[in-house]
Amino acid sequence: MHIRPPGSLQTMSFAAPPPDSLELIESRGAFEALIEGFSEEPVVGLDTEAASFHRFHDRIYLLQLASLTRTAVVDPLEATDPAAPRVH
Repeated sequence: MHIRPPGSLQTMSFAAPPPDSLELIESRGAFEALIEGFSEEPVVGLDTEAASFHRFHDRIYLLQLASLTRTAVVDPLEATDPAAPRVH
């Protein structure tokens, strides 16, 4: 996957996928499969939703990924390894 700097992408438009095609990712295995699938896509969009009301550090509570053919919502609290080191 090639990551391009902001401002270097051309404007693209495409029809949103039907709502029933939305993938809900709630496990580590499903997340790894999703990333593997997106690695073949020419363009992937990423959006995060975080809660910054925590006093000492923020947390990401939702990841939204989309390509021209797939759309997924990831619950990072369920789809990540609880034993993995956390970034604070």
